[in-house]
Amino acid sequence: MAAAGADGFRALDEVSLVEYIKATPSLRAQLGEQLEGLAIKEVGDGNLNFVYIVAGPAGSFVIKQAIPYVRCIGTSWPLTKERAYFESLALKEHGRLCPNHVPQVYHFDQPLSLIAMRYLEPPHIILRKGLIAGIEYPLLAQHMSDYLMRTLFFTSLLYHSTFEHRHAVAEFCGNAELCRHTEQVVFSDPYKVAQYNRWTSPHLDHDVEAVRDDDILKIEVAELKSMFSERAQALIHGDLHTGSVMVTSDSTQVIDPEFAFYGPMGFDIGAFLGNLILAFFSQDGHADKDNDRMVYKRWILRMIEETWNLFHHKFVSLWNENFDGHGEAYLVGIYNKPELQLLVQKKYMTDLFHDALGFGAAKMIRRIVGVAHVEDFESISDETKRALCERHALDCAKTLLKERRKFETITDAFRALDEASLVEYIKATPALRAQLGEQLEGLAIKEVGDGNLNFVYIVAGPAGSLVIKQAIPYVRCIGTSWPLTKERAYFESLALKEHGSLCPNHVPQVYHFDRPMSLIAMRYLEPPHIILRKGLIAGIEYPLLAQHMSDYLARTLFFTSLLYHATLEHRHAVAEFCGNAELCRLTEQVVFSDPYMVSQYNRWTSPHLDHDVEAVRHDDILKIEVAELKSMFCERAQALIHGDLHTGSVMVTIDSTQVIDPEFAFYGPMGFDIGAFLGNLILAFFSQDGHADKDNDRTVYKQWILRTIEETWNLFHHNFVSLWNENFDGHGEAYLVDIYNKTELQLLVQKKYMTDLFHDALGFGAAKMIRRIVGVAHVEDFESISDETKRALCERRALDCAKTILKERRKFETISQVISVIQEISAP
Repeated sequence: MAAAGADGFRALDEVSLVEYIKATPSLRAQLGEQLEGLAIKEVGDGNLNFVYIVAGPAGSFVIKQAIPYVRCIGTSWPLTKERAYFESLALKEHGRLCPNHVPQVYHFDQPLSLIAMRYLEPPHIILRKGLIAGIEYPLLAQHMSDYLMRTLFFTSLLYHSTFEHRHAVAEFCGNAELCRHTEQVVFSDPYKVAQYNRWTSPHLDHDVEAVRDDDILKIEVAELKSMFSERAQALIHGDLHTGSVMVTSDSTQVIDPEFAFYGPMGFDIGAFLGNLILAFFSQDGHADKDNDRMVYKRWILRMIEETWNLFHHKFVSLWNENFDGHGEAYLVGIYNKPELQLLVQKKYMTDLFHDALGFGAAKMIRRIVGVAHVEDFESISDETKRALCERHALDCAKTLLKERRKFETITDAFRALDEASLVEYIKATPALRAQLGEQLEGLAIKEVGDGNLNFVYIVAGPAGSLVIKQAIPYVRCIGTSWPLTKERAYFESLALKEHGSLCPNHVPQVYHFDRPMSLIAMRYLEPPHIILRKGLIAGIEYPLLAQHMSDYLARTLFFTSLLYHATLEHRHAVAEFCGNAELCRLTEQVVFSDPYMVSQYNRWTSPHLDHDVEAVRHDDILKIEVAELKSMFCERAQALIHGDLHTGSVMVTIDSTQVIDPEFAFYGPMGFDIGAFLGNLILAFFSQDGHADKDNDRTVYKQWILRTIEETWNLFHHNFVSLWNENFDGHGEAYLVDIYNKTELQLLVQKKYMTDLFHDALGFGAAKMIRRIVGVAHVEDFESISDETKRALCERRALDCAKTILKERRKFETISQVISVIQEISAP
């Protein structure tokens, strides 16, 4: 055996462990006194302790020995081996409260800092490894919520008297060194230069600097640190990550509570949820061509949601069962009215939820930029891919930590519906059941979103169909590093209803809107409806497109403007949509700012367009014109505009045109909608040479696109002015009839108004074209051209056209003049 130190401690190895077992009656008994042929294997993760599996012919167990330093660092970071004493206490106490989910302790040796406990035999594996492998555990949320609920409630003042609680707290105060360790690695080191910090460098260098320079983040972390150090709320595990849980399909066992002490409940809840979030963000790094991990990511999100919701339900149920017990946090003599008890519980659980989000986020941050990283990310061999996963997780953590008090439910923070949960949602929603004729058996559900922002599902049953669209709280095509309010769904539903009332032939009906879920159910535009952009790529002519779109634009813009509104009702309508400021801000960034500077998310066909991109950034005239358009976009509340009216927001057949997706809707300049549509038709025109082949040079189709551009503006002009003439003496207050009371004056007013609107539309359309070539979120018209050289040529011509139109828009008097410029630039 190894020599013992002055305090009787010696580190055991496989050989000395056999001698120790032989000398210990309780361990011999556990092995059925059959000690021949013992198999001993060291299986510790290497962070802190030595862990041995001991297996014999008649029994098995695990021996865990604490050593007096951090094993993964070495003796330069000393750490008390007394932690084993507190781990044994916690295992026994938590095991008594929750025996189904805590392994039994067989033996504890304090001088040797050694615990012998039940061996969790295969197929038990560490949960973290199962998450990396993509294994679903159907009972995980149920088991973990039960463990958290029982261990936290029954060791808190909701169940304890203050006297017994203080004694229990005192017992665990001796684990101060491990608490100090947590304070250092979770709440201090990640926010400064520290010896043992590491990260995926150089990829995350700027992200690490951003964490250290984020004063708001540091203020929030300081509050969490104070709570961790001061609040003796319950006996917590203290290190409840996915490496501290062992699982099978029907068993969940919590191990390694060596950091246990009386602390804030939210620390345990948050640690577990935060590690599930890390697992979620790591999945893209483990995806491959055979499995994109999307289904598994949704399972993880369900586990996050179900764990909190089940915990909340069970914890409150226990509280209700024990409200008149001996717990002294809320004495029944004082809190003696049901409504007061409900208020108390609501505040307590809300505070606990926010604590859990904060602590969980802090634990996530430390696992990315601090010491002791997680295998979820470390096992991703491609450093670039790993860093991207880590960046998304880090951005999510910072958002949750700083904004945790804004969240009211776990759904706010994480939930996105998938095919399975959508069925349950439909069953619980009468309006949707009715739309499906109450026939819910055999529903077919398919996710069809383009991947830029939202999830979109087609739901079809034997007696009906619908589309469900759900907003998520970030830009889907980028990830959580670009958060985006899901309140956009509210404004989309408002716009669909308002535009639908004004132009029902070209806007799909809304059946149901759920604001907390950011979910809209609407008419399913059945085949042969397709996205207009796809039809343009395929070279399909739509003979009624110009007529339909001009009608939609004329009616939605005129009837929501001051040409029809009184100023009072107009201001009220404007105010309603002011809340969509975040999506307006997104447009300002991606259309009027990012393309003209170096920006993180910009991309283009490189190296072919590198010089073109530089030319855009150095074109001062262009930037001056764009600044004017940006000011107009931000300041002019002219009408309720769609806000993102590209050819991907229109669905068509030969005789039907339907405008969808007005989530960017607000009261803005009319020219933005008109220009967006015309600009995307021009992009489609320039893309045609990339889709041409020996059988079809697309010349005829290009002429059809040019006619559609020209007819759309001309018909819009005619329809809009006709509506104006019909309502000139109405209640619109832009041009009061008592002032503009002469026919020739009215004609002059209309001519100036329509000329200005034409120039606005050209400017905005050109800006939208530029952003689709050198900014973020490109268009399939070009992206589907596989030959990069050919694609770049098409894009360059479109870019040159856009710059010309934007800078010279005031020179144009008719749309036919614009068509001539397009033709000149497209000529070989």
